[in-house]
Amino acid sequence: MKKPVECIFRGSIELTEFPRTLEQTDNHVWISKTQHGPVSGLLGVSTSLIDVVVCDHFFDEDPRTSQVVELSHKTGKFDGNVRFRLLLRRYPIKQAEGLRAVTLEISPDAEVPCTVRLRDRYVDQEPVWEQAFIRYSRRVKDIEHSGDILVWHWQRYYRFLCWVDVQDLVTDFSERVLGLTLSEGNRLASRTLYSRARELGWHKLTLLEQAKLDLSGQWHRDDELVAAKARILGTPNGASDATNRASRPGGRFDPKWDRITESEGRGG
Repeated sequence: MKKPVECIFRGSIELTEFPRTLEQTDNHVWISKTQHGPVSGLLGVSTSLIDVVVCDHFFDEDPRTSQVVELSHKTGKFDGNVRFRLLLRRYPIKQAEGLRAVTLEISPDAEVPCTVRLRDRYVDQEPVWEQAFIRYSRRVKDIEHSGDILVWHWQRYYRFLCWVDVQDLVTDFSERVLGLTLSEGNRLASRTLYSRARELGWHKLTLLEQAKLDLSGQWHRDDELVAAKARILGTPNGASDATNRASRPGGRFDPKWDRITESEGRGG
């Protein structure tokens, strides 16, 4: 199993603001015990290609820490696909010493494709790293056909749902997507269909969960998961019999003997 996040470059950087427009997603990640931030996308660029995390307080003045940029390969926990992650965080001064000083360049929002570069701050040479990404910056303006985005996502990723269960979403989606870029519209369609699938009793499994439960495919009904947990793990909730007994009133786990005892039987 690949590491979820594998850093391929780390350097020091000086920024007062992010250089280009970001599209917000609903995701928020913890980078460490003290640093976290929202997951965003570059304008018009699919987050399946690259996402950006700017940790909270990254732009705050703090003489004890330095700004650091990390470029990583991020492996998706559901599909295993690898994308780039551009992370802006702060490091203690001592830990940041010796890091290569770089600048971040991102092509203008209207430029296609979107090119991201990391350059040495002091030496004019080939970029430390450079990558071009497909940009879908066109805005959704046609309400008559805007619902086609949702239909496309249903046909490609959510065909386990019956059309009668999702067709009522099209009208509302068609209005909400107006004015968004196509990349934002794709994310909205995915979130909308995901929510409907959960409402109907479907659960999305990570690759690790699929392997653990001996199931194939991402989506499974909740009753199917209960049966799989009972078959593989011994109990419908996935906990061992010992753990379930320990959770009963009066039950407790005795690590010395690796067994469950009842408090009544041990003298209270």
